[in-house]
Amino acid sequence: MTNCQAIIETLIAGCETGRFVLQTQRGDNSSHTFWRTRPDEVALKDPKLEIALIPPATLDNLPYKLLLPGALPSLWSGKILSVQSLHDYFNGQHVVEIPQKGWIDTAHIPTAPTAVIDAAINLAVQNGQLWLLAGSASLLAETVPAGIITPQAVLQLPPPPVQPRELLPDNLPAAWSNGQTTAKALSEALAPLPWSTVKRAIDIAVNQTRQLDRTADSLAWPCEYSNANGFKLALPKKEVTPLVSPVPQREVGSSTGYVTTKSNTVTAEISFTESHYIQDLNDHLTTITRIAKGLNLTFNLKITLSGSTRPSDEVITQINERLKEIDENFQLR
Repeated sequence: MTNCQAIIETLIAGCETGRFVLQTQRGDNSSHTFWRTRPDEVALKDPKLEIALIPPATLDNLPYKLLLPGALPSLWSGKILSVQSLHDYFNGQHVVEIPQKGWIDTAHIPTAPTAVIDAAINLAVQNGQLWLLAGSASLLAETVPAGIITPQAVLQLPPPPVQPRELLPDNLPAAWSNGQTTAKALSEALAPLPWSTVKRAIDIAVNQTRQLDRTADSLAWPCEYSNANGFKLALPKKEVTPLVSPVPQREVGSSTGYVTTKSNTVTAEISFTESHYIQDLNDHLTTITRIAKGLNLTFNLKITLSGSTRPSDEVITQINERLKEIDENFQLR
């Protein structure tokens, strides 16, 4: 029993390292293959499980994670991988070098039909692991339509997220007109970034940081790209009164003229209803503290909650439970 298990583990190790393909026979006599992955328990218990040498082994499936950088030897040579390169890699004649301790080993890559490669690409894109660029198409975290995956298409890792502030008029003027924009205009201005990346940035800007507002005649959010032209945005109508308290000044007469004296305290105040101002302050807090080194820098935080009637005790209690985590005395009263 122990020897049998040792043989099975040796076969599994050879399959996982890509030395050979393990396969089982289906009822229609087609093969179900395993390569660079551990066979499932059903396959391991199948008496028809067999080794297929490379070559001539042909894969009937390709785990999409094998397409990611670093998963397969010598597949990626840079930041971009063309679909044609994938076809060449799995043409059944490709041999790769694998550095070992003090020597170079070689390994054959099995054949994978175009349909198998395309299915793996689709899953990698759909799961947000790879970004597909094919002509004007830019796809990530969505199903790839038929006909988009061509030998000329290229794959790369997902782009970094777009920060909500990058959508604002000062940073993306091409997308704005008369103080308004649309999700489609933002996406076009940020091309070739995929719609999923732009959509995520819009969602944060609208629902979290409140840096953008949906216009009264806009379609609902979220929306797909087909309706992106109908999702209209504008800067929020801020009910914000930024105040810098006037610096008390007085002129004091002297024998040589007038000398202006000022208070030794200055104050900056702002009233707002959008939470992103707190986040914006936090972004600059380290710098402000460094600049004010040696001075008495004090923060006074006041929260006001109101409505057409007094807020319910339940609402006040729930908010106070959160505020108590900051300080026990920081409570709505």
